[in-house]
Amino acid sequence: SICIVTRNRKDDLLVALRSCLAQTYKPLEILVYDAASTDGTGEAVRSLSASVVYRREETDRGLPALRNRSYREAAGEIVVTLDDDAYYTDATTIEQVVAEFQRQPGIAAIAMPFISPRHGAAARPESTPAQRLRSFTGCSHAMRRDIALRMGPYREISGYYREDRDLGIRLLGAGQVIVKGALPPVVHMH
Repeated sequence: SICIVTRNRKDDLLVALRSCLAQTYKPLEILVYDAASTDGTGEAVRSLSASVVYRREETDRGLPALRNRSYREAAGEIVVTLDDDAYYTDATTIEQVVAEFQRQPGIAAIAMPFISPRHGAAARPESTPAQRLRSFTGCSHAMRRDIALRMGPYREISGYYREDRDLGIRLLGAGQVIVKGALPPVVHMH
């Protein structure tokens, strides 16, 4: 399952969704959780594809709360989180994520490499694919759903923007493994 949380970023979200819909891995569940957008996000998602599951909240409870909801409601054994202002650069990314989890049954999470063209930076340039990591960046990661649910997964602290690193620390504390994926980079336009 690919899960995207959004709020008033309709145009960015549509780019993200097109990259999800282009993925070759099937069957693929795509879930969008809208934190009370007022920019026509729902109509845009529904007009793009009937296969995207769209859920709108009446209030903005925050990113961690909606990511937690996505873990509870996703049907897939693997939940891939993608920010609404990010997109896949390769149509086989999800295929490759699933293959990495199958090859490495002991890993809990895969940090997906990303680039941020607006900042001229690549994520974790010091790490190499398959290297064990202490955390991941929320814009692009994949996690085994059962482990995420067992761990919490995110603490719902208002205004706190390090929920991904916090979850990484808790995963490691529980003896879980996080690795950097040998994957095509995601573009993060934050």
